[in-house]
Amino acid sequence: MKIGMIVAIVDEMKQLLNEYGSEMTEIKKNGYTVYKSNLKGHEVYAVRSGAGEIGAAAVAQLLITAFDVELIVNYGVVGGLIPEMKVCETVVVKDVVHYDYDTSDYDHCEVGRYLEFDDIHVPTTQKYVELALKAFPQLRAVSCCSGDKFVEPADRKRELHETFNCDICEMEAAGIVLTATRNGVDTLLIKSVSDSVEGGAEEFGKMVERSAKLCMEVLLSILETVN
Repeated sequence: MKIGMIVAIVDEMKQLLNEYGSEMTEIKKNGYTVYKSNLKGHEVYAVRSGAGEIGAAAVAQLLITAFDVELIVNYGVVGGLIPEMKVCETVVVKDVVHYDYDTSDYDHCEVGRYLEFDDIHVPTTQKYVELALKAFPQLRAVSCCSGDKFVEPADRKRELHETFNCDICEMEAAGIVLTATRNGVDTLLIKSVSDSVEGGAEEFGKMVERSAKLCMEVLLSILETVN
């Protein structure tokens, strides 16, 4: 299977591919560097999106158009919106809300909802959510608030949870899931909580490397199941 892997930080991705995969090949494509490797018999094309929805959507489309990927995997670190989301807890995302998408002044639609979908919560691929939960029963399936802002204040995190019924927040998932869904491509999002409801940028920075490794271990187990 051809898998596209999207991450926001490139150093951890390269380190993990070197540790767990085959020798990497660098491919220059449309202004991006794509790292081709092999994980558990699957062809992997990994690329850095940078932070934010626009970059995430752009590289998702690149992976689909240029490399014909069948599954897009996104792993990385997120903020917790509820007390149950402890630092370094690894979760699988069941659906995503693009919380700063707002056309309500024009069409009176709910904030976060695209008219092509029946709900503000856009689902990831259920099959892969179930595979993740089967391989790691301790995982929690969560809803993710995604938007172009690093959310630090605790009161803002609580507001996102209360408004959109989400458990975590980050900056790339909506761009990835919306793009992949529109192209008929599957998605699997595995995240680790790097900052709690009360935590912020300092806590986030300390947890990036550890969280990325935890997420990769979950992904490898799922790929063995797929095989």
